[in-house]
Amino acid sequence: MNYISEDILKVSRKLGIQASLLSPEESDAIRDKVARRFGLDKADLQTCTSSMTEYKVICNDDAWRWIGDFLRGWTAFLLVGEGALTETWRVAPGERVVELLGETFGFVFFVTNDNADYLLCYDDHNCLIGFGSAASWIGEMKSHP
Repeated sequence: MNYISEDILKVSRKLGIQASLLSPEESDAIRDKVARRFGLDKADLQTCTSSMTEYKVICNDDAWRWIGDFLRGWTAFLLVGEGALTETWRVAPGERVVELLGETFGFVFFVTNDNADYLLCYDDHNCLIGFGSAASWIGEMKSHP
């Protein structure tokens, strides 16, 4: 378990958030799905950009706090870590990801669902990047500040 996952485990227990660490095989399957769907490098999702897929970006220090509205009612998969060290957490309900992140130290993260209908990335420049249905959601937020 990487150091980010150790913090997630501690915080989820403290707050009573239903979060479970996926096996390496399950995590790899989610990363495969995301990489194929959005044309990203599975080995390094940290690049967070793709020339094959449309995405939208909003840069704001608090943008990570807004994702709870988008994730409401979904089971979310939170991907943390770098490259081959990426680990995936199943969080239900998805909107509790925000509460979980609010109690951990800051790090780059990705959120998707089991079908990879969307991908949200919050990067180290405080930008929220959305692919798939999340791109539309971010586009709507940008047009209605």
